[in-house]
Amino acid sequence: MKRGFIIICSLALLCLTSCVKEEARTIDGYSIVNVGDQLPMFSVVDNRGNTISNESLKGGYAFILFFYTPCPDCQRALPILNSLYNTYADNPQLKWICIGRSEPQNNVDDYWAAHQYTIPYSYQTDRTVYSLFASQGIPRLYLINPEGVVINQYNDFNFPTESDLENQIANWLK
Repeated sequence: MKRGFIIICSLALLCLTSCVKEEARTIDGYSIVNVGDQLPMFSVVDNRGNTISNESLKGGYAFILFFYTPCPDCQRALPILNSLYNTYADNPQLKWICIGRSEPQNNVDDYWAAHQYTIPYSYQTDRTVYSLFASQGIPRLYLINPEGVVINQYNDFNFPTESDLENQIANWLK
């Protein structure tokens, strides 16, 4: 009886430990793509007519930001990424794409024009691409290494400062 109790307790502890390890990989309960994962297969066309995909992002460090223009947290995140893009736009080691979530093209076009953003974006009228990465929550920023692996991710609760991202870029470009 005592031996059975010890086995049951050990199995319960093992299950709890594996759940904690899995939770450590994700920033919230809504992430589908987590640190250490390969990018899912996706393809979007940006506002310049370029096709951006998981394959086209390989070979350099990439920033993928999911946004919705009326979202206050996205409104704080977009200027950070746009500023960094303006600084590093000519660096071929860095790749950038902002992907809208469930928003018509004219809304995104107007927002970009009103804020004079230069960072490439792709509007999406649905959640097809977004749903490959997460089930809910924006903004979502994924940092990708040259092999197409997620090396960091952020959401509205832990979004980095411009200085934090600047330091990350400096480490990549050493």
